[in-house]
Amino acid sequence: MKHITSTEAKRHFSKLLQAVVRGEQVQISSRGRPVAMMLPATRQRAGGHEAVARLLARLEAQAADNRPFDWSRDGLYR
Repeated sequence: MKHITSTEAKRHFSKLLQAVVRGEQVQISSRGRPVAMMLPATRQRAGGHEAVARLLARLEAQAADNRPFDWSRDGLYR
């Protein structure tokens, strides 16, 4: 994984995007603290689809049992 500062990321953004497209992961820090990660979008989506599928399955089970939906942030992420 590549580590760069936010200043470097701003200065070399197009090169940074090219590296990410090639599959590299980049951690961006500001004032010595990690603040962001850049990684190929295909890797981000894979986990997201699983989370959405789990949420929909849980909501469908609640509906089948006639249980009320918990639409709070905490309720959705259980």
